[in-house]
Amino acid sequence: MTVVNIPNSFFQHDAQSKFDPDVHIDPGFDINKYIVKEGSNVLIEGIRGTGKTHILKMISTRLLENFKELRILPVYISMAEVSEFVSKDEDLFRMHVYSKLILETISTIKRNKYIIENTSISFFDKLINLFRLKEQTDINKLIDEIEQYANELHDNVLNNKSKLTENITKTAGVNGQLKTPVANLGSNLTEATATNVEYLTVQLSHMNASQFITNFYNHLYELFSLEHTVLLIDECSDLPKEAQKEIFKFFKLLRGGTRVDNSRNSVYFIGAVYPPQATEYPSKVNGDSFDFEPGDDCSIEYLELDIQSTVYEDFFKRLFIKKMDKINVSSNTQILDYFEDDKALLLATYAAHGLPRRFFEILHQSYENLKEFAASQPETQSKVYKIRFSDISSAIDRIVTGSLLTKSKLSEDNFDTLEKIVAALKKRNKKVETESSTKEKYVPINFYFVCPRKQESLLGNLIAKGVIHNQARTRSLKSISSDGPNKGLVMMIDLAVAFTEGAIPTKTKSIDYFQKDIKIAARRGYEFCQQINFQ
Repeated sequence: MTVVNIPNSFFQHDAQSKFDPDVHIDPGFDINKYIVKEGSNVLIEGIRGTGKTHILKMISTRLLENFKELRILPVYISMAEVSEFVSKDEDLFRMHVYSKLILETISTIKRNKYIIENTSISFFDKLINLFRLKEQTDINKLIDEIEQYANELHDNVLNNKSKLTENITKTAGVNGQLKTPVANLGSNLTEATATNVEYLTVQLSHMNASQFITNFYNHLYELFSLEHTVLLIDECSDLPKEAQKEIFKFFKLLRGGTRVDNSRNSVYFIGAVYPPQATEYPSKVNGDSFDFEPGDDCSIEYLELDIQSTVYEDFFKRLFIKKMDKINVSSNTQILDYFEDDKALLLATYAAHGLPRRFFEILHQSYENLKEFAASQPETQSKVYKIRFSDISSAIDRIVTGSLLTKSKLSEDNFDTLEKIVAALKKRNKKVETESSTKEKYVPINFYFVCPRKQESLLGNLIAKGVIHNQARTRSLKSISSDGPNKGLVMMIDLAVAFTEGAIPTKTKSIDYFQKDIKIAARRGYEFCQQINFQ
């Protein structure tokens, strides 16, 4: 048995392995627009697997590479790191988030202190007073002290709720001032350390905690002569409802409460979120105390690459080649070195439906299928097996049925709605394929349907899980319009789901449908959009 060699590390994505900026491919937009002195508040929206984490880490990498010119400090933090501390106590969650921000900011400064220069000793006293530290003239010692107290807060207070409650009660005055010199924080702490940890506990739990954290970044801005700090907040939508609202409250604060002058702020944010169906944006209409509206409170970047895009195929082809060249340093990767024909890679490309993570999952399962097939064949000296169309086809079916369409992700109502969509598309497409030879004007196989706005809630979880795609929230071609005879929200069934569930009449013709029919079906305002009765 001989199969083409693909190391297991090739299939790993950012969530599984060490982030590698060298394999970056711009997903339909150039991230360099965020590597500039002008700050902006942005939400990067996409379902799981679109590459949100990768983009945030790429922005961080590029900002640090250009720090001497831009003097922008990027601080990356994932809400997954604090999600285990979520409780009904919003003060406790706020403490975890803010103390984690302090730690990550200090850690970023220490890791990159060789490029962060121009500290101004005249601004030391502001940071010293903020944390109630002793007078200091060495920036490295000052940063170490702040890190120590933030770590002690995590290790000795936040993980012990009873101790936390006791500490806040014991030390907090009317304005959050320190009243008692030492609380029982643990025998391993010195009296001075305990006092400073108490103070930090109070400041980060108090209603004015937001003022403390913004002052922290304002002082860093002065101390290091920064243009600004940009907080790269990942996994915002993975938090429970109330915790998400706390994050958006923080974003609102950064937008309006960190102004240096009329032209800029000292801190900006770039957050990663899921589509609105899976994200809890605060709204006064729904009883919240404030509104947070993407488009008004920040700009929004849609990360999902539209199937119709002229760069769609090229994106995944370059992604494959660049990652393979990185692993096999001495090679000059050619597609046919690894695939039996171009159609095999194209099938994986379209079944990924714009999701890099799924693309690598399909290829990984396909490679396992190939090895299993090769093991069953007679031994030959010259035959080297490469990934086949059939390997990709089987991988798609396995991933859809075993991972995408499962009871752990979808409810019974979701399955009922999906069955109606598939049934309608299947019936129409079978009729189109049967009658195509007798039609003077070519009628395309269709993947699009219209959803009335009042029934949008029926599709919410299907959209969030990548089973259905909202065309209004992809990086669509500007020439495509949703205006036309069929009014409503234009939706598209996921191509992997369509492939497996039978919405495509003949699987062997799928590449033709993906390359040609998708664009025809979308042309002239989605004139071939399916009307579906969800009742």
